[in-house]
Amino acid sequence: MNVPTGFLNHVLYFIIFFPIFLFLFFLGCIKGAVFSPFVFLVIAFGDTGIVIGLWPLHLIWSNYCIIKSKRFGPYMKCLLILLVPIPIALWTVVGVVGSAVMGAMYGFHLACHGDI
Repeated sequence: MNVPTGFLNHVLYFIIFFPIFLFLFFLGCIKGAVFSPFVFLVIAFGDTGIVIGLWPLHLIWSNYCIIKSKRFGPYMKCLLILLVPIPIALWTVVGVVGSAVMGAMYGFHLACHGDI
């Protein structure tokens, strides 16, 4: 059996498939709008809880490593211990914002690609 090949057949397949594509695309967007908030809540609040919950541990471990280091003198260790909360706090803010953005995008991605 010969498969028809020609420009007219490709145009006909496109005309038949295009409405189906649009229907499925809009159905995926509706699913994304419905399920994305729930996935956002689970991922964003879960990751944020981990980031904020581990903040004291990161601070204590960083200070412990600075104290035990043999590379720095006593004055440099004191300076580093005083300054180390700044980058850890900034990294916590980046982690919380990143978790919120990632939760929103991942929820919409799952719903649009049919994984939910």
